Amino acid sequence: MRATYEGLLSAFGLLPLSAEVFDLATELRALHGLKTPDALHAACAIHHSCDQLGRTTTVSGR
Repeated sequence: MRATYEGLLSAFGLLPLSAEVFDLATELRALHGLKTPDALHAACAIHHSCDQLGRTTTVSGR
């Protein structure tokens, strides 16, 4: 199973989490009430000028 996931994820690049990304995440969290993982995800995408942002988490009850 691990090899399957690694194969799927190899199509995506990894982006570094610099101090600037953490600062932006802190600001997003404070301004918009985001949870830390969501704020980091968004801040990294903004900082690196990503044009797409994915999410695979399912929320029960919706």
